[in-house]
Amino acid sequence: MHEYKLKQLAVAQTRLRIVASNSDYWKRRFSPISYKMKSTLALLLVALAHAVLATEFQDCGSEALTVALEVESCDIPPCVVTRGDTFPVTILFTVDHDVDTLTAEVTATIGGFEEPWPGFDKNACAYLLDGCPVTAGSVANWTYPVEVLPEYPPITTLATFRLVHDGEVHDEVCLQVPVTIV
Repeated sequence: MHEYKLKQLAVAQTRLRIVASNSDYWKRRFSPISYKMKSTLALLLVALAHAVLATEFQDCGSEALTVALEVESCDIPPCVVTRGDTFPVTILFTVDHDVDTLTAEVTATIGGFEEPWPGFDKNACAYLLDGCPVTAGSVANWTYPVEVLPEYPPITTLATFRLVHDGEVHDEVCLQVPVTIV
């Protein structure tokens, strides 16, 4: 089911790109509002994606216009993950400005302290469907296979996902979701 949802989103994103990239059409027909129209279409796509991607989360300061999250097989937290498994996390977001590069940061709150999630690749651009840069008004699709190592203790923790730009100053995306490791 997860793959079907991602294929639906990819088709919708491709259609949006085709319509949005036909600049002659936009210039002739909607030149005074082309950016506004593209932004509106992008926001509608994220709203549609949010209906499909449905893991509840707490926003912790995202600067993106819209953010949607899916943790595979988890609609309502805490998300239960098994040691030794890998689970995909997908974040869709819309930026209101151009973003050249992004850094990923994932932490787990253990004993009141935020600890980095071991083995996490910080190059967020490598996991974006269309890579970097991300242009203003576009919908970005970031999917990462999170590993739960066998040596992790069984624990309930708060996982924080950040996609950061400008030298780790601005959180394009910052979201938190409770996770139970079994």
